Formats: sequence, structure tokens, C-alpha cells
Amino acid sequence: MVSSFTDRFDGAQFSQAIKSPCVVISTSNLTLSGEQTVNSVAVVEGDRALVNGQTDQTENGIYVVETGEWVRAPDFDGARDIVDGTLVTVKKTTGMNFFYQLDGTNPILIGTSNIVFLAANDPNVSYPIIQREIDNSLTVDDINDSYEVDTALRHGAAGDGAASDVVAVQQMFTALGSAHGKATFNPGYTFYIPSTVSFDIDQLTVIADGAKLTSNTDGIMFELNSGSDLTDITSMNNTLNREVRWFGGHFVNTNATKTASVALNGTLFRQIIIEPEVIEGFWKGCNLAGRDTMRFNNGRYYNNIFSIYIPADLMGTHSQHLGLTLDGVHFSGGSILETFCVIRGSVSNIDIGRGSFNFGGVNNATGVLIDNVSAFETNTDYTIGGYWENVVTGCKCIYFKNSNATYQFLNIDIDNNHFNTNATGHICVDMENCRNVRYGVNRFRQTATSTSPVNFDDNCLDIEFSRGNWFSALWPTYDTATKRSEVTFLPEIRPQTGANNVANYDGDSFSTTTATIDMSSAISAIFPPEGNPTGYMIGVQAMDSGSAAAAAGACRLRFAKTSAIGAANTNDAKLLDLAGTPNDNRVGGSFYVPADENGDIYIDIAATGASTMDIWLTVDAVYM
Repeated sequence: MVSSFTDRFDGAQFSQAIKSPCVVISTSNLTLSGEQTVNSVAVVEGDRALVNGQTDQTENGIYVVETGEWVRAPDFDGARDIVDGTLVTVKKTTGMNFFYQLDGTNPILIGTSNIVFLAANDPNVSYPIIQREIDNSLTVDDINDSYEVDTALRHGAAGDGAASDVVAVQQMFTALGSAHGKATFNPGYTFYIPSTVSFDIDQLTVIADGAKLTSNTDGIMFELNSGSDLTDITSMNNTLNREVRWFGGHFVNTNATKTASVALNGTLFRQIIIEPEVIEGFWKGCNLAGRDTMRFNNGRYYNNIFSIYIPADLMGTHSQHLGLTLDGVHFSGGSILETFCVIRGSVSNIDIGRGSFNFGGVNNATGVLIDNVSAFETNTDYTIGGYWENVVTGCKCIYFKNSNATYQFLNIDIDNNHFNTNATGHICVDMENCRNVRYGVNRFRQTATSTSPVNFDDNCLDIEFSRGNWFSALWPTYDTATKRSEVTFLPEIRPQTGANNVANYDGDSFSTTTATIDMSSAISAIFPPEGNPTGYMIGVQAMDSGSAAAAAGACRLRFAKTSAIGAANTNDAKLLDLAGTPNDNRVGGSFYVPADENGDIYIDIAATGASTMDIWLTVDAVYM
């Protein structure tokens, strides 16, 4: 099934597999404008409506209700938004269906192709009872839905958030058998799950879009593979075909004790795809492990101690995971936050991108912890990108923890990150025993009192920072100076105001003179610990008490790489000419000035008299 993601600005799911819920479906021709009543449901501005009864079927599709003319929804107005089989849930359709599936021939072109949605399930159709349902104490009256697409309400769930729905939900999964099942939590209902629902179904798809799943106990809500021996290699190999896909659902745990509560728990999957709407209030939101592909797409995880936990201990000595993707996942920290995402054991091919990590001001928390606790050599290929904010004291955004010194983390790409941090004592990226590391395009926004944007231990090798890295206050640090030789350093730093003042050129007075400015001392707070800069963006302001009467060239500043300046505009010389300007009137400019091999620059001052010229210099960017 094609995956989806949620746009952070429009709030819509841009997917081909399953769309965000609609409030109603039309079955007859509509005037596509204004607030109105559709199938006994009053739709208002901002509602999503599934239009399916137009005389001109090219007009069908998902619309956003407006007081004026309706507009197609942003996830249903483009060439790549729909395919044959796209699913849509409809929430407020009493007597109608819950799921509708697009029926057509690819490619389906919006505005050109006929668009028709057929019922994917029909709660009004009766089916013969079979022995497996009799064994599960079901009656003919319970059989009001298709067998392969089962719903919680079919099995007697109240869905009111008060009465326990455990028995009904357990019956729903048990009735599906051991393979090829589709389970549905009906949208618009709240299912109360105070104890564990267990099942072990291969090629299972769970649809919970628009449904709420709640618990007030400190335990597992859903156990996804209840019958497996988690440490037996034979059992593990026999279950490599297990595939589970879970779409939607707002999971909530309200119990104050959080030592064992888990929303989704399981291991030994060949493929698992998780796309919840929200998971909040758990000890571990998802505690899952797989041998092949694990995908977490979209979704928001809020106020969990651990939001996503990929365990090594669930699989004993066989904890080798071969692929993990977090795509468009958004994490928000509450007061109980410890780590958003924990990846333990030997995990290769990790791809984390297009998500956000809001620490919420919680001290000593970690964003992504990758811990190589297992005796497997293949800890390779990592790509991590995201937006990190409200990072405070003691926090680490990304932490490669070397618990098994025998093997290194290999082939790491830290790219497309924005670290927005605002307190002391934190680290954006902490790396232990990492090799072949590339920092692509990253923005490190910190205060001058922060601990370090990036830290490397003595076992890190082959590190490259591209010129696309941007530091606002501090440079990376190293456990010992000898490890600096392992770093190729090409980024720039754009200091915050105050840290970029050049010492001895902060309104100081000068006569005619020349000097080489020792930049390692003049800007010590931002001078890089590794290598020497190749140049600087210099901000200049100057004034002279005799500039008004000065002849051309008799009152000026020049900057260059070395003392061999020559003519004013040769050898990369930069000129600020004050001649003819009013006395004691500030004149300013900004220049790129190349540095010599020591990272220093040369200044040539022509003043009109003794100490008549006042000069202010700032460094607006340092280039490596």
C-alpha cells in the first residue's frame, strides 16, 4: 500500500492509500457551493465532504465546504493524489457505509476522468454464520458486515468510551483467523480498552481513522503477536512472513503510573507499517521490532516516556533489524518525556526525515537514541533529518551511543536538520565510535552559553562537514585534540550579536597605521577549534573628526589577506572611503575579506590626525 504523509501547513493527508475522514457522502447531484444539508448532515465551512452523486462524474471527489463555491481538498486536487483503490472514511452517515473505495482505471485524472466511489463495506448486508464465528459465541445478528473487512461494532462494541470494549474487539481479531484480515475501528467512536487485546495475524490491516482508543490501566493495549517464542530462532524464521499495517487511531492512556503501558506491542515482523493519528500518555507508545521493514509514517506522539521503542531484548540474541523509516512523524514532549525514539540492537538502513521534535522544555531528554547493544557488525547506513525545538539543559537531540565497543556505526548522513536550542548544557548531536560521517545541510541555532552543537569521542573517524552547515554561536567539540585530524571542515558560522565583535575594534580610536589582526584572539568565542578560516564577512563602521576636508584616499580603511595590498582595488583589497563625508559621521559597509594561512586578516588605516578615526568591526560570518 502506498504510504502517506500529513502536510504541516494544510493539515491534510496527502496520500494515495487512504484519505483523511470526510463528514458525509453525497448520493445525488449537489450544488457545490454554500453551507447545506447533505444526507441529513448539516455541513459547514471547513468540513470535508465526499461528493459521489454528480450527474457529471468528473465533478465527484473530496471537497472542502465553503460559504461560497466549494473547492477540492488539497489531497484530492492533483495528478498524484488518487489511484484505483484509494480509500475514504465517512464519519456521519447513519445507515450508510464507513469506507468507500475509488473504482476506476489508472491513471485517474481529476477533472477529466469519471470518479466513482463504491462501498468497501456494507453494515446493512447479512452474511451466513460460519463455524468459526459460532465457536466465538457470535450469533446470526452479529453478522452484519463482510467477513474479511470486520468492524468492532459488529461484535458488540459500545464505542462510548465508558463500557469496556475488550471482549468485542478481541472477538473481531479472533474471527479474522491467522491471515489476510482487515479490522476496522469505526470512525467517530471511542473504544475503551482497559486490558490487553492479543492476536497473531499475518497480512493484517487495521483501519482506525477517526476512532479513539483509550485506556486507564498501566498495561499493554494491543499485543500484535501473542503466540511467538521471542528468543527461539526457529520460531523467528517461521514468522518472517508476518505483515501488519495499522492506519489511524487516537490512542490515549490516562493512568498516572507509567511503567508498563504500551499502545502497540510486538516483535518478529517481516514488515510493519504504523500510521497512527495520535499516541499520548504511554510508557512506550510503540514497542515493536522487525527483521525487515519497519515504517512509522506521519502521526503525532505526545507526552509519552518513550514514543517509539525498537527493542533488542524482545528478540534475545537475534536482535538484527534490517530497515527502519520514520517519515513525517511529529513528537511533542510532556513532563514525563525521556526519549522520543529509542533504537537498540543492530539496526541498519535507518531513515528519519520530515519530522519534528519538540522537547517542550523538559531537561535531560533525548530525541533519537541509537544504541548498538547487540553483537552484530552491521550497524550501517543512517540518514537523520528533522526540526528540533525547545531543547534545554541536559538534552541531546541525536545520540549514537556506543554500548558495544567491538563494532562501529558506519555511513551516517546528518542532513536537513534545524536545531533551535535555547539553553545551556545540551548537545545537538553526540557521536561515539562513528565512522564515515557526513554533515550535509544543517542549521545549528544556539546561544553562546550552550555546551556544543556536535561532539565526537576519540573513536570517531572520517567526518566531513559541508559548506551547507550553519552555526550561530559554537563549533563542534572533540574529546581530545588529536581527533581533529579526522574532520574535514567546510561550514560557516553566523554568530549571534555580541559574540561577533572584534576585540580592540569596538569604537576604539586610531591614527594612521597598519596591522595584522590576530583573529583567533580577536574573535576567540567563535574562532573554530578545527582548522583556520579561509575568510570572513566583515561589518565595518568608521568615522573621523577631519573627514569633511580630507582629500580622496587620505581618510579611508582597507582590508586584505596580507600586507601586500598594492592599489586600493587589487589583491582582494576592500575599501571604505570616508573622504568628503561630514566630520564624526559614521560610514558603514560589509565586505568579504579572505584570510591568510593562519586565519588572520590585514587592515590599513589612513586617519586625518592622531586618534581621529573611531572604528567598529564585527564578524558576520566565518568561512572554512
